[in-house]
Amino acid sequence: MKKIILFLAFVMPYLAFAVYDTTLITPFEHSKGLKTATVEECFAYYQLLAQKFPQVVQLVQPQGQPFPLVLVKGKLPEEDRLVIMINNAIHPGEPDGVDASMMLVRDICTGKITLHPQMELRIIPFYNVAGGLRRGKYSRVNQDGPIECGFRANGQNLDLNRDLMKGDAMETRWFKEVFLYNGVSPDLFIETHVSNGADYQHTLTVLSTQHNQLSGVLGVYQHDSLMPAVYNMLRERKIEACPYVNHFSTTPDSGWVEFFDLPRFSSGYASLNNCMAILAETHMLKPFKQRVENTCTFLEVMLTFCGQHKKEIKDVRIKQWYWLLTTTLKLPLDWEIDSSQYSLIHFKGYHAAHKPSSVSDSPRLYYDRNKPYERIVKFYDTYKPTLEVSVPKMYLVPLGYIRVIEQLRQNGMFPSGLKESVFPTDTFITVTVYHIDSFKTVNWPYEGHYFHYHTVVSRKQKRVFISGGTYVMMDAQNPVVKKFLVNVFEPSAPDSYFNWNFFDGILQQKEGYSDYVFEDIAAELLKKDTVLCNEFETLKEKDVTFAANPKAQLDWIYKHSVYYEGTVNEYPVYLIY
Repeated sequence: MKKIILFLAFVMPYLAFAVYDTTLITPFEHSKGLKTATVEECFAYYQLLAQKFPQVVQLVQPQGQPFPLVLVKGKLPEEDRLVIMINNAIHPGEPDGVDASMMLVRDICTGKITLHPQMELRIIPFYNVAGGLRRGKYSRVNQDGPIECGFRANGQNLDLNRDLMKGDAMETRWFKEVFLYNGVSPDLFIETHVSNGADYQHTLTVLSTQHNQLSGVLGVYQHDSLMPAVYNMLRERKIEACPYVNHFSTTPDSGWVEFFDLPRFSSGYASLNNCMAILAETHMLKPFKQRVENTCTFLEVMLTFCGQHKKEIKDVRIKQWYWLLTTTLKLPLDWEIDSSQYSLIHFKGYHAAHKPSSVSDSPRLYYDRNKPYERIVKFYDTYKPTLEVSVPKMYLVPLGYIRVIEQLRQNGMFPSGLKESVFPTDTFITVTVYHIDSFKTVNWPYEGHYFHYHTVVSRKQKRVFISGGTYVMMDAQNPVVKKFLVNVFEPSAPDSYFNWNFFDGILQQKEGYSDYVFEDIAAELLKKDTVLCNEFETLKEKDVTFAANPKAQLDWIYKHSVYYEGTVNEYPVYLIY
């Protein structure tokens, strides 16, 4: 009986397409724009395309992986391909890209859309499968359709668009394999979403990875060439798009600050890998059919631009790596908005006002759709560094930190294999060591972690003994991985491995003492060490609280003695300059 059920579960999605196989109509089209494809329907549809058009569409799904990868390739050989990656349903309640991508690939297969002969599409048709299977009518209370959709989180109740750096989810690990498929990262990353927030006339808004964070010639190209061209091409298709409206508690009438995508987000993760990233953010209050059609047009525009500028995009990526190799002695770790700089954008909004709430009788915000307006507003899209760090030649990572090593593997940091990267011989070496001076920690778990922030460090030079085969050498000067390594191994970086709790073991003292035994030892230490004794007496004179606290005095002596382990709060990743 169990085998029959499994067979039906596998076959039923394919049978659903038997009725309209000849026209390759999608479930979205079949419902006249009211429904989005289920997970099963989505995967079955791509299976159908792969069967009918094997010269164009291939499906890749190693055993045990949560979703298939759809490969769509141009006709010319593999060499020098422009690789575009499209990710859908990282939040399954925002399914517009699921249906848009199905129609996009169908139209490429049937010749309605021409794919550049040296272009490769990597499409994740439905990223968050578990969230997609948790399907219902009520998970997106503010959204105008579809009739049913999935849930935001995955099976672990994690938001996958906060997981790119910590890599807790199975889906994230497979995502990174797709991102680095065959050892090649994409030239452009695209993701599809539906926005929350203010009400306005635009159906489509666009969020690009923050260009200052992307940095270098690639950041300039994205900001000055790619994005203006995309908006113009959309306008030619009768779509008035604007930058993602980063406004939630107030109205956007006077403009807004650009969203800053930290590396925990997919677009920020792409930026660390020297990859431009663009997100389609359709507006939640527009009908589902209209949102999907806008997303479909957006994807077509992106393919058209990339086809027209293939050589330019490839060249600027090479220049980016050369720039990172030759000119960057320092890299920024944290940023703040530069309020002195802004762009002017054409925004189509609705007048906002307040009226008494029928729930609380207090004033509540509402947007009057009978009073549309168009105006030029300020878009604050420039950030400046608040913290920079000199880039070392190398990071030395202890092999004992298994989770860190696994993360490095997942992110393609060992292209030649781990064995070749291990420190070869026993030796004494001078390294730079960080001490964690202070940090703050959230009071409630954030995405499964008690996340640290505002981490402050000090550094010192230290002569250490390195045992051969116990440390991994990470080449921080490699232009392909430089930004990534700096952002995970510098503790003060907002999404560092330290802040995501990978090194919390160093924050706890392991050895201690019994007061009544150490009393005699402490007295002997003060008697023998005049410098220690003078410091101790001076501190008692200056600090009345300390002078009245015997336990604190004993602890101070212990921590200033040879008995103290001395590695508490000492960051275990060493830096070599």
